[in-house]
Amino acid sequence: MLPKRDCESTGLNSFTVPATIPPAEQGPAFLTGLLNGLERHGVSGQGMLLAVSGGADSMAMLHGLVEIGRQSSLGRIAVAHLNHGLRGEESDEDARFVEETCSVPEVK
Repeated sequence: MLPKRDCESTGLNSFTVPATIPPAEQGPAFLTGLLNGLERHGVSGQGMLLAVSGGADSMAMLHGLVEIGRQSSLGRIAVAHLNHGLRGEESDEDARFVEETCSVPEVK
């Protein structure tokens, strides 16, 4: 399982759905939407590079794709994060969080 972060700062209960949407109701819909997007863009087994900021949207995308990758062959998932340093310690925290999250075997 991927690491959890303070729900108030990310807006997430888990890394697959926003806190305001019950996971039992929207989890499968979120993953289905990701799968449809992958199919629409012809992504299949070739791997991908994700730009991840550490915010709720990009973390949900990352965790959803990791979950899909566990059930199918997406290929290699690589993550890029750029710390612009514009928010001082908050920017550094985001960078550390993304790095910690990407320490799982599914992410290269």
